[in-house]
Amino acid sequence: MGAVQELDRAREAYEGGAWERAHDLLARADEEARLAPDDLELLATAAYMLGRDDEHMRLLERAHRDHLGAGDELAAIRCAAWLSIFLT
Repeated sequence: MGAVQELDRAREAYEGGAWERAHDLLARADEEARLAPDDLELLATAAYMLGRDDEHMRLLERAHRDHLGAGDELAAIRCAAWLSIFLT
């Protein structure tokens, strides 16, 4: 199965609240080719829903940096806001 189909399956699992499956598929996709920042946010949320707090924070930080690098300041601010909430 191609990378695009794998990401589609991961996103469907995420939308359906299948956190373990979404996490596994997104993490595998990230290992194969660096995820886009929006998909990193999905992976971060799946990690959070599974109680993987340290991973959740690392992924949110990475998504923040990647959004900044892509010039998407609003998305970077959203990640920073979530980080600040979870750090307090």
